[in-house]
Amino acid sequence: MKTPPLNIEQKLALDNNLQQIDMTRGSVSTIVRRDYMPNYASDASARSIINKWADGKGNLPANYASSVESITDKSIEMLIGKTKLKTAEKYLDKVTYSLIQSRQGQPKFRDTLLNIYEGKCVITQCATPSALEAAHVVPYAETKSISPDQGLLLRADIHTLFDLYLISINPSSKLVEVDGSCCDYYQSYSGRKVNLNVCHSSLSKHYQRFLDK
Repeated sequence: MKTPPLNIEQKLALDNNLQQIDMTRGSVSTIVRRDYMPNYASDASARSIINKWADGKGNLPANYASSVESITDKSIEMLIGKTKLKTAEKYLDKVTYSLIQSRQGQPKFRDTLLNIYEGKCVITQCATPSALEAAHVVPYAETKSISPDQGLLLRADIHTLFDLYLISINPSSKLVEVDGSCCDYYQSYSGRKVNLNVCHSSLSKHYQRFLDK
């Protein structure tokens, strides 16, 4: 009998449990989290959860920041190896499959950004390595690039809000702007000036989407 797909609450629970698995703790939980994030717009319960995150009323999975790590090539190979590359799309939805493809060069991309930004989140200045992620200013699917000027080093929760266009950076003033729906905690970053080494046109594209959403 075919196993039914996990609902959003079950995925959150799974994410929490995967944090306890040493070998693939960070990478697998990140895959699970990124897998269901893009579906929020069409899933009422999922949309409710992300709204709670933005409003500061919901709880992220336990030890969220400290458990988030970059996806490694080894973990990707392990995952693909279990399904076999030629039939991967049969077992993985398109979002996850695209994610795996884009993350093949992720470790080097992240290491470069860690060096450029001196191991600190561009927006929060968080310096906890395991909580920092390499964010694409414009989705990888559009640029097919892992050039450092296409990325920002962001804390995991800021990365999520950045991907949802709830936080952006004005390309002219280099000031952080935060959507009004976000809670006071995130509003505190609004108006903060940041130092960037990023493609101006890509940042402009992200900022325009932030304004248009």
